[in-house]
Amino acid sequence: WKRKSKYNHKYELSAASYSNLGKFKNAEMLQIQILEMRTIILGKEHPHLDTLNSMSQLGNTYSRLGKFTEAKMLQIQVQEISTRMFGNEHPVTLSSMNNLAATYSNLGKYTDAETLQIQVLELRTRILGKEYPDTLNSMSQLGRIYSRICKFMEAEKLHIQVLEMRTRILGKEHPDTLNSMCNLAAVYSNLGKSAEAEMLHIQVHKMKTRILRQEHIV
Repeated sequence: WKRKSKYNHKYELSAASYSNLGKFKNAEMLQIQILEMRTIILGKEHPHLDTLNSMSQLGNTYSRLGKFTEAKMLQIQVQEISTRMFGNEHPVTLSSMNNLAATYSNLGKYTDAETLQIQVLELRTRILGKEYPDTLNSMSQLGRIYSRICKFMEAEKLHIQVLEMRTRILGKEHPDTLNSMCNLAAVYSNLGKSAEAEMLHIQVHKMKTRILRQEHIV
């Protein structure tokens, strides 16, 4: 087992490297092998979360490859197992719910996505607080779901909150803040607020240009 564990760790590092490089097909092949070995040796409900983590990582890779049906099947398993083992407030459970909500949205199952994302946001807000990065991520994701189902006023409220908090916590030029500005600009466009949308797009462009110049100088 120790020898196999060492190989698993090497495969994991390689899979992570492939993911970071955008080589998701290579990552997928390794993650499938890791998951198969861990399921056989440890079982799906190993208390150290090794198997669950492998399932979650493969699910994320499937999503990046556009294999949303395969991602959904794994993410549902992770959520069910984690809920049974640790309860619905455990970080692994909440993360799996968040991932599954995104997958439902990508599959066009917007009612399921909205319902699940609201649950995640409520739980994370209560457990972690409004300004915790995972909570802000859930708020942003719910805002995008609202946009997809044309609930633009609800989306606007959430994206404004996320932008205000990220600007205060992370600063104006942080990638997450810039992403929030783009999300809000898209909602403004859908609401017919062209001037507000254009102003945000200009700000984002100026900040990205400044960041690129600074990186080039360094």
